[in-house]
Formats: sequence, structure tokens, C-alpha cells
Amino acid sequence: MNDTCGHAAGDQLLKQVASVLRSQVRESDTIARLGGDEFAAILYNCSLDSALGAAQDLLTSIQNFRFVWCDKSFTIGVSIGVVPCHPHQDSLADLMKAADTACYTAKNQGRNQVYVVQDTQQTLAQQSREMNWIARIHQALETDQFCLFYQNIAPLQPKQETGEHYEVLIRLRDTDGSLIPPMAFVPTAERYGLMRRIDRWVIHTLFETQGRHYRQQHRRGQAQTNNRATYAINLSGETLNDEQFIEFLQTELHRYQIPPQVLCFEITETAAISNLHRAKVLIEQLRNLGCRFALDDFGVGMSSFSYLKHLPVDYIKIDGAFVKNLLSNSVDAAVVKAIGQIAYAMGIATIAEFVEDEQVSRNYDPWALTTDKGMA
Repeated sequence: MNDTCGHAAGDQLLKQVASVLRSQVRESDTIARLGGDEFAAILYNCSLDSALGAAQDLLTSIQNFRFVWCDKSFTIGVSIGVVPCHPHQDSLADLMKAADTACYTAKNQGRNQVYVVQDTQQTLAQQSREMNWIARIHQALETDQFCLFYQNIAPLQPKQETGEHYEVLIRLRDTDGSLIPPMAFVPTAERYGLMRRIDRWVIHTLFETQGRHYRQQHRRGQAQTNNRATYAINLSGETLNDEQFIEFLQTELHRYQIPPQVLCFEITETAAISNLHRAKVLIEQLRNLGCRFALDDFGVGMSSFSYLKHLPVDYIKIDGAFVKNLLSNSVDAAVVKAIGQIAYAMGIATIAEFVEDEQVSRNYDPWALTTDKGMA
């Protein structure tokens, strides 16, 4: 709300939300703001079942709440964590840690949910594992234990594009030399604010790798624009909100003499929805530099078509959950076709994820341009 309507609106929203929350609990209970947009409720002499009922009432009240500012109405979401309190077993610090983990889990599972911690000690053990991941991520960033791979994006209609198209993927190299996939460490990195550093590591490493090649081409006068490879780079929601990112990117582009035309940055549809204004600003800044832009995991929200008109993207990547069952599920096929038709009408190319065999490739909608195939 601060970004959309200003801090005065954000302050007023917090006051009204606090009032709504206060109205949903007993006089004997305590409601307090912890900071930012986080609130805590202490329900005294309350069974777990009763606490769940109270949490659901709080969730419903927030979902039904409408915030009005400057003749505009806004809805808000909430993620609630419930933690049983055993004063003789759990310390206050442990309870706060468990509550924080529960709220994050509710948020990570799709928001507007209630998540219950059944075992405080088990939750704390999970948090301990996350702390270990944080240390590993910091070490990996400092000692270059991360490594990059490239996944080919193959055109179904070759005449429409020239040059190779790759998606840049990150992996963590374990002590035994094996590769750890991103979903093992990215959730922790997202929760603890490390994705901005990881995004910058990816960009710096890619540019450093490719910089010599482009400098040699430039010296030889062979800098061709028609057959350059395109590198798709994923950006996190944290980078989306990083106002210093464009300055960092410009510095790296100049340092390694990378043509911006070979870069295609991606954010997920969910991240774009969460901060539509910032997404539009970032896309315009990147395109002004000469880069291209793609929306990843497109179709998951299915509210996409209404806001897509306001985002000047070059590609949309259809979420693989719709594509992998394209031949057997008529609803998925209809979704893919609808996305393809809308994109075609708007002059946006589509990329299909999870195209794993020739049969799916042959039956893919004719409006599609390229397809993610295989792993590098």
C-alpha cells in the first residue's frame, strides 16, 4: 500500500486492520503489532480447536475487509500461523520463532491460509536446518560454489527467430561434487533475503564468462546482431523491488561489454501480480537498455489477461503444469490455446515449458514460438 498510495494510506490501513483484528477476539485476548505488517494475537486459556476457529474468523474478517482510499477500494490478504503455547516446555523466544515459521509456511503455501504448528520442537529443528542453509549459501557466494548451466529453448517455427536461445540455470556444487537443485536452497534464500545476492552472482558470472567472447567479436568487427545467442535470466521478487538493480546491471554491462540485446530477463507471474507497478517500471527500464523480458510460470494465477495489457513483455512462458498434460487433459489444452491466442493478438511470443517429447511438440498450439526442451 505504501508503494501504491503512499505512506499515509499505509498507516491508515494498519490502523483499520488492527481495529478489525481487535473486534474478532475476546476482551481477555491480546492483539499487538510486531512491526511492518506483522501482528500477533495471544489467546489466553484457549484450546487448539478454539484457536483454529479464532484464526479462521480472523482470516475471514480480513478477506471481507475493504480498504477505501481516494475513492478506490482495495482488498488485502493475510497468512496466519497458529502455535500452541506450553509455558513449562517452550521459551518465549522458541514460541516466537515457531510462530514466524508458521506464518511463513502459510504464506508460502499460497497465502490467505492458516497453518498450525503441531510440534514446536520439530518446527525449531526445521528452522535450524534453514540456518544451516543460510550459512551454506553465504559460503557458496563467497567461494563460487554455485555454478551455471544452460537449457536450450528450441523454436518450433525456426524462421521466426535467429540465433540460439538459452535459459540460464543455477546449481550448487556439493562437497562430493554432486549438484544440488535450486529448490533445495532457493526457498530459504527467499525467506531470508538472499535472492538479491544470488541474482547478482548469476549476472556477474554469466557476463564474466561471455564478456571475452563479445569483446573479441567487437575487435574483429564481427559483432553480428542476427545470430547472437539470447540468454534468459531469472530474477527474484527481491530483485524486482531492488531500486539499485538497474545501476548494477548498467555497470556490469559496461564492464564486460555485453550487448544488452542478448539478454532476456524473467520474473514469475506471481511476482508481477504482487507488485504490478514495480514490475512495469523494471520492464520498461530493461527494455530501454535494449534487453528483452519474459513472464515465467504464466497461467498459474489465471488473472493474467487483465493486467498483461499493461506489461510490455516480449515473451510469456506457459507454466509446465498445463503443457505436460496437453494431450490427455482437454482443460489444460484449452488453457494453453487461450494463452497462445491472447499472446498472438498482443504480439507476444510464447514459450512452453515441459515439452518432453515430439508428440507434445507436434500438438502444441501453432501460435507458440519456442519450447523449453530438456536439461543442459
